[in-house]
Amino acid sequence: MTDAGEVTAMDCVYKNPNEGVEDRIQDLLQRMTVEEKIGQMTQIHRAVSSAAIIKDFFIGNVCNSAGKSGNKDALSEDWAEMIDGFQTAALETRLAIPIIYGLDAVHGNNKFYGTTIFSHNIGLGATRDYDLARIIGSATALEVRASGAHWVFAPCVAVCKDPRWGRCLESYSEDTDVVCNMTSIVSGLQGPPPEGHPAGYPFLAGRNNVVACAKHFVGDGGTEMGKNEGDTIASYEDLERIHMAPYLNCLAVSAVMPSYSRWNGRKLHGDRFLMTEILKDKFGFKGCLVSDWSGIEKMGEPRGSNYRECVEAAINTGIDMVMVPYRYEKFINELTSLVKDGKILMSRIDDAVERILRLKFTAGLFEHPFSDISLLKFVGCKCRHNCLGCRQSNRRSRNKSGLREDSFGGDFSNEDFSYAIVAVGEAPYAESRGDDPEPSIHFDGDSIVRLVAEKIPTVAILMTGRPLVLDMTMLEKVEALVAAWLPGTEGHGIADSVFGDYDFTGKLLKSWFRETEQLPMNPEADSYHPLFPLGFGLKSTKREVQVCHRRGDPPRERTAPSRRETETRIPPRETPTASSSSEDHETEAESSRFRENEAKSSRFRDRNGESSRFHEVSQSRRGFTRSHGVFEEKIGQMTQIERSVASHDVLTDYFIGSVQSGAGSWPFEDAKSSDWADMIDGFQRSALASRLGIPIIYGTDAVHGNNNVYGATIFPHNIGLGATRDAELVKRIGAVTALEVRASGIHWTFAPCVAVLGDPRWGRCYESYGEAAKIVSEMSSIISGLQGEPPEEHPNGYPFLAGRNNLIACAKHFVGDGGTDKGLSEGNTIASYEDLERIHVAPYLNCISQGVCTVMASFSSWNGSRLHSDYYLLTEVLKQKLGFKGFLVSDWDGLETISEPQGSDNRNCVKLGINAGIDMVMVPYKYQQFIEDLTDLVESGEVQMARINDAVERILRVKFVAGLFEYPLTDRSLLPTVGCKEHREVAREAVRKSLVLLKNGKNDDKPFLPLDRTAERILVVGTHADDLGNQCGGWTKTKSGQSGKITIGTTLLDAIKAAVGDKTEVIYEKTPSKETLASCEDFSYAIVALGEPPYAEMRGDNSELTIPLNGNNIVTAVAEKIPTLVILFTGRPMVLEMPVDITCIKHHISPVLEKTEALVAAWFPGTEGKGMADVIFGDYDFEGKLPLSWFKRVDQLPLNVDSNFYDPLFPLGYGLNCNSG
Repeated sequence: MTDAGEVTAMDCVYKNPNEGVEDRIQDLLQRMTVEEKIGQMTQIHRAVSSAAIIKDFFIGNVCNSAGKSGNKDALSEDWAEMIDGFQTAALETRLAIPIIYGLDAVHGNNKFYGTTIFSHNIGLGATRDYDLARIIGSATALEVRASGAHWVFAPCVAVCKDPRWGRCLESYSEDTDVVCNMTSIVSGLQGPPPEGHPAGYPFLAGRNNVVACAKHFVGDGGTEMGKNEGDTIASYEDLERIHMAPYLNCLAVSAVMPSYSRWNGRKLHGDRFLMTEILKDKFGFKGCLVSDWSGIEKMGEPRGSNYRECVEAAINTGIDMVMVPYRYEKFINELTSLVKDGKILMSRIDDAVERILRLKFTAGLFEHPFSDISLLKFVGCKCRHNCLGCRQSNRRSRNKSGLREDSFGGDFSNEDFSYAIVAVGEAPYAESRGDDPEPSIHFDGDSIVRLVAEKIPTVAILMTGRPLVLDMTMLEKVEALVAAWLPGTEGHGIADSVFGDYDFTGKLLKSWFRETEQLPMNPEADSYHPLFPLGFGLKSTKREVQVCHRRGDPPRERTAPSRRETETRIPPRETPTASSSSEDHETEAESSRFRENEAKSSRFRDRNGESSRFHEVSQSRRGFTRSHGVFEEKIGQMTQIERSVASHDVLTDYFIGSVQSGAGSWPFEDAKSSDWADMIDGFQRSALASRLGIPIIYGTDAVHGNNNVYGATIFPHNIGLGATRDAELVKRIGAVTALEVRASGIHWTFAPCVAVLGDPRWGRCYESYGEAAKIVSEMSSIISGLQGEPPEEHPNGYPFLAGRNNLIACAKHFVGDGGTDKGLSEGNTIASYEDLERIHVAPYLNCISQGVCTVMASFSSWNGSRLHSDYYLLTEVLKQKLGFKGFLVSDWDGLETISEPQGSDNRNCVKLGINAGIDMVMVPYKYQQFIEDLTDLVESGEVQMARINDAVERILRVKFVAGLFEYPLTDRSLLPTVGCKEHREVAREAVRKSLVLLKNGKNDDKPFLPLDRTAERILVVGTHADDLGNQCGGWTKTKSGQSGKITIGTTLLDAIKAAVGDKTEVIYEKTPSKETLASCEDFSYAIVALGEPPYAEMRGDNSELTIPLNGNNIVTAVAEKIPTLVILFTGRPMVLEMPVDITCIKHHISPVLEKTEALVAAWFPGTEGKGMADVIFGDYDFEGKLPLSWFKRVDQLPLNVDSNFYDPLFPLGYGLNCNSG
């Protein structure tokens, strides 16, 4: 092996195009070092690609993920320039091996602005036109190669058996034969191989063709209930007959991609039988097997874990090239180590590299590595591509999906219209986001169709990626129904058929079900009873129906195809009106727009040597933004939207300043931090492509760790942290949370809640640190953990952020939210200003002194005045008196709460909220209405421009202080910190210190705790003993939380089993059985874990506060027979005394207190259950003290520790320990 010196001799075999491909491969292979070989097996994302990385790591492949574009509306020539830059770097390496650049061009070159976008595969399958599919492949190849890319991750040849699958639109059909025939697109993409071409050997005809990739091998369309990345349950015979057959039709394809899914429980990325023994050996596939996006990570359970083992399994399975978009260094290091350790043989590496080089030599990349600019004329052209039924039309049209019923009222007559055309369907989606157990028409489409069809003869056109549930009433009322699928950019193709220039020729590629209970449907089954069967499709001519006619033309009867329709499949189109003319190509000036904007905005993005982060933001930077910021841009900065409605167009068209994730709103379920970072960086790149390049600030409710993200460390809720009384610990928790949140790309958390609790009936009780202002003020130290601790000379009230490892905090909810009457969420706090200031404002003084960047207004009222519109409290007190210089953000749809009834008179609500001092408005979905209303209010003078400028100054101040202009994108070096051992140890410590021991032994001189870990037999029962979701409580994964194993962590049961001796038998029953209780003598003791199910906000408001889920009865049943420790998982004190006789309220029995040996308040402790075992088994003593008074009866509430009538069951500050009682 040659490992030194550059190869420059042109007569060497691998550089000689006249030599055979296999000879060139072997010549190059024997010259390569191990590092160069592993580099060829590595595919990275363009966002992390650079000349240095390509050279240093010998990277062989670069890819582009969906939505990850370089510049806004970048044209094909811009892409070619970028890709050629990467190629130049590759050619400067020792062996000058070119990269291959791949992307998801799945229905045309769909990532690039101005290209021709074809119908999705589901629509192409309906054509049954295999020659047309080939022509579309050829057109796509030209447009992709014009952009400099060499490789498309297409076609998807899945046989989709269940339309609930989110990728149904990517499948040609449920019929294997149809899918097999539609693989003709491969010959269009790569060119048809000549007769005699070796079966299984990759082929590419020339520079006008593109490397294709058949995906996803195998069975991804057959998963149970259509679940994306799910499990396909099938015999091998059925798998081969149904799902493998299309791959046999495209074995000249250059690449194959394995599926994320499983086959009978086996993950495809690790299935050597299917990947090597079947695909490579049996089928003879000689091309390259490339993993899906981060496909190796998904092999771990949970995802991302055991990465080294995943790499070993995947490579030995037969994967040749690994798509590791961002973690390339870790992949390369692990693979290198595995080879050195002999876990992966060098012969496997050589086989993989041979296949990759075979692809590159076959594609002619060594001879023609750069883009061919002569192909640019074909991009989005009319003469070659639009004639395929994809004529360009209104790329960016906007349509309202609603229709007011009164549009047909009054004197309006249906006689004014000859007919109506109603276009409805699904919103865009992909992959897991598209999984839908009840596929139906979005945007209230059924109602719109019915409303119109009752008045006017109606043609309904469905834009959908699958069959949908159709309302039978709607179906009866319409005159005609057309499935248009997802047709792409050329809407004229629809008009061609509905106006009769061409007849309908499509046939259903999937059975159209009547109801989802029928799914999946099988045409061969006796029970097959679809609404429309597979292959169904009418022709307007055969039924002699009147088709729609153009304005001015008489209605026409069509009884036979026109001569044009019978002469040719794809006729040349006439252009009778201006409406069908093609738009011109984009100008050179437009293509350079992004680069010009970058130069313009660089002036205010330059920090100009600011001496420190805590000094006043440079006036020149702020002044430039204000003077150049047009009115719309300022209002955009004041607007925060939800991620589900965020898109490149929305962010740039409306100049959106902030995006957030509502609780439970993820990129997809169980998305890891890296997935979040991908999504958020995509939004950020869109913002940076705007005129001034102002970055967004992304916010989330990380209220006890990064609780929305799978695998993050989840800490005890605030009520538990208040019980620790450990301000330094809370600061460390803030620092840990900041690292894990920043690793996910998020800049801002809507935390901490510094409400002083007045009444535990409040549904947000657990979000408070306690009922004493002093405790809450001390616990606000979490802000210095989140944001970093400001230096002594930092100006009071001025926002502060120490660096990229820190997180913008938000003190909430200003003010008095914890003091509402009867603990009612969003209720009314009745108090003098003096009491409001002394109790509820006090913690904000500590927050502001720590440089908190943002404050959130409360949903609640103060003496009847809604906080969101209270100018006195928001501006005169918070901003002026307290000197807060950060920005004030509304709560979720907070402005709507101003009006009565809520949501009425939005315009007035906006006026009152903004004039009161709200700077940024959380309008998750109704952002267009908000922007319109605020614009109108400024133009009318009802909101002064000075108020707008003040709001935007405050928002920009936080963005500049946070360094977002310098570092807008995620620092992915933080990803290894997420859920790491060190962070979980901090959470474990917090759990230990938060536990409050309320009782220890029936007799004071005979403590029950700590428990004997060597006991022979232990009984563990209860709803919370082995349920991570119940243990974490609300605001975990979703707002209200969920029961079950919702993330990574240790339950109490797990912790007990790990803590006890090897000879101790632990018996667990969620509800104790009679048989178990009958053998009570066999148990040394029992641990009963019960409490509240997860909840949040209003759903948690509770006027009774009794232990739910039959808790008292479970305690009684166990404690009467076995010495019992009860652990309460709860967000607040609960009723522990139960009346014997409702008429005699003074006499009580206490099943929890009287019958049990010990009682512990564990609150909602989070993921680290071992912290509980640490204390109950005596490794640590109890330290927690009650952060609020534990009442006897709810009729005592609210309790006031300063009152003469204060008579709690356990007072504020109560808490035993084992050593001193």
